[in-house]
Amino acid sequence: MKKGNLDINLSTLWSSADGVSVVGSAYLGDECLQGDSLITYFQAATNLDEFSSLVSSLNGIFSVVVHKEDFRAAAVDLTRVYPIFYTYKNAKWYISDNPYSLVSSDSSISEESLLQFRSLDTVFAGKTLIKDIYQVQVGQKVEFKDNGVSEKHRYFQYNVHSSQLQASDVDSLEKVLKSAVERLVKRAAGRQIVMPLSAGYDSRIIISLLKESGYKNVLTFTMGKDSKHSECPIAKKVADTLGYPNYSLNTELIYKELDLSDFEAYVKHLGTFTNFCWLSEYICLKWLQQNSLIDNDAIVVPGHAGDFFAGMDVTKSLVKENDSVNTLALRLLYSAFESDSPIKLLKSIKEQLCNASISGNYSPSLYLDFIYRNRLSVFASNSSRVYTFFGYEVAFPLWDKSFLEVMRRLPLSQLKNCSLYKDCVERVFKRNNIDFPKYFPHISLYKKQYFRSVLRSLLPQCLLKYKLNNFDELGDWVMAKDLCDGFINARSRAKKPFSINSVLSEWYIGTVVKLLKKQ
Repeated sequence: MKKGNLDINLSTLWSSADGVSVVGSAYLGDECLQGDSLITYFQAATNLDEFSSLVSSLNGIFSVVVHKEDFRAAAVDLTRVYPIFYTYKNAKWYISDNPYSLVSSDSSISEESLLQFRSLDTVFAGKTLIKDIYQVQVGQKVEFKDNGVSEKHRYFQYNVHSSQLQASDVDSLEKVLKSAVERLVKRAAGRQIVMPLSAGYDSRIIISLLKESGYKNVLTFTMGKDSKHSECPIAKKVADTLGYPNYSLNTELIYKELDLSDFEAYVKHLGTFTNFCWLSEYICLKWLQQNSLIDNDAIVVPGHAGDFFAGMDVTKSLVKENDSVNTLALRLLYSAFESDSPIKLLKSIKEQLCNASISGNYSPSLYLDFIYRNRLSVFASNSSRVYTFFGYEVAFPLWDKSFLEVMRRLPLSQLKNCSLYKDCVERVFKRNNIDFPKYFPHISLYKKQYFRSVLRSLLPQCLLKYKLNNFDELGDWVMAKDLCDGFINARSRAKKPFSINSVLSEWYIGTVVKLLKKQ
């Protein structure tokens, strides 16, 4: 679609009419909008302020591009399941949900983004691995002007002023969680709901509330290296107790049996110059699909991010109520990043924190805001794009706007050790008889882990290799070895492979380099 100095190239997932393009579904109160109804909703915007107000009023998983005579803008919801990329070349804006279509013969890798990617497995500040190709960040709208300037505004941010803090209680939080699941039930309308079920609290609370809602058409699966993997027995016990089918999938075995001819296309769909590829989810979905266990119109519901919003990250990093920007930046370096020389990122992290800072901001929420924008919204939501690759809808009940509004305002006392969330979900588990062992580690354990992480880069290569081979609960390393044959034996100049994720990140960088050489 071409209009003046604007070129819009969107996939068939999108619906377009009269200067508006949308994808996904959104809620205005209890009313679900998608396709034509979502287009009609945004057609009411005659200027940027009206557009911003309309976007801010919605809840759900969606993205939108408005290309009218008076203004051109794009916005992404609070999850970024449907990313939007853009660049400005030869006096023209190019907007697409496929960043590979924006690559040209003069495209090159950004060294700054490369360092971030190698340290965090993602690229932050709305950038990508490629110079001059950008992405609309989570909770952000971007206006595209005729002079080539893009004005970025956040219509949602996770950090709050200390005066906005508001303690909650178990009853109130449970009510919010129930309403989020009720919206999921309404949206599903009897269709099959597929859940990656683990032993953790997040997927367990969703499936518990689904059961209490009376929803019957649910399929669960659990990923593991073998049946002895710690997640599998508990997950199966949960599913059996609630009366839902569960498949414990040995990823090492099924990997060898599958037709993986579409793997290259999958990597492109998932990577988008911002993220490495996820293996276990791809293998499991492939197996379930090839065995005709998933309906064509199924909705996949991962339990992503509940522990993050509950306070796990501020607990891990020992964040305090009045930490300075400098202190927060250092805590981020040694808790959220993997790098031989993470100190190189200190300046850019401080800049991000300062740009997001508000007068009287609450340090824990500022810390969480950084991770939410720069890692979680790319890392977690990209892992769910494996499901959109196979053509399925996704839903994040624990990313519901009403849930986020409660959690971001909690005082640190209710975030430490995820205390409020833990009390809430365990109450639900008890009345459903699924309060099986699974605990949130206490802050004392994280004190040890935090200081251990500071020394992690000093580990010799042989120990790192041992870790990869012996602590691979999901079986990713077996699959990764075929992709990255020989990589682990040759120490990277940029970083040591602390984890399977970092090995896969390095492998993905290699695929991007090859792509650019072909241009």
